[in-house]
Amino acid sequence: MPDTPLTNRPKMHTGVPASLTAVEQWVLRAVAVADAPCGLWFLDQMANRAGTPPQPSIEGTVEELICRGFLVDTAAGLRLATIALRDSVLRDAPPSLRQGLRETAAEVLADAGRPAQAARQLLRAMPASSGSARTLVARLADHPAVSPSLAADLLLAAPAPEEAPSA
Repeated sequence: MPDTPLTNRPKMHTGVPASLTAVEQWVLRAVAVADAPCGLWFLDQMANRAGTPPQPSIEGTVEELICRGFLVDTAAGLRLATIALRDSVLRDAPPSLRQGLRETAAEVLADAGRPAQAARQLLRAMPASSGSARTLVARLADHPAVSPSLAADLLLAAPAPEEAPSA
């Protein structure tokens, strides 16, 4: 039977195989924490905030993951191939790593001029967010693009300021 677009498609994965490289796992985790399909710019900014961009390049890794059926490139951006794969990726990531990725994603989205999306992302990381997230919470809660309801949820979920020690 000749190869057609329907028979030549990669197998869509529902679980995370142990054979993935650290960079491939990082890309899958970064896409999994995004609350919407994301672009390469998002992954590049996430890597830059992590300190050192992963090697090999993110673009090459993304292309490989698409070819192997882990990622799907849609008109809206990159997403994981299946919901089951997303759930598996998030389940396999340590909670502190998920939280850190979500906080970083919120910072990237806020800096990219997407305050409502950043607020939703940061809300997913709360209430366990770090104290440094308070500044971002205040910035997003005051932004006119963030609905009053979302701003209130964000402020209520934000970590409380640490009390000054008593003298």
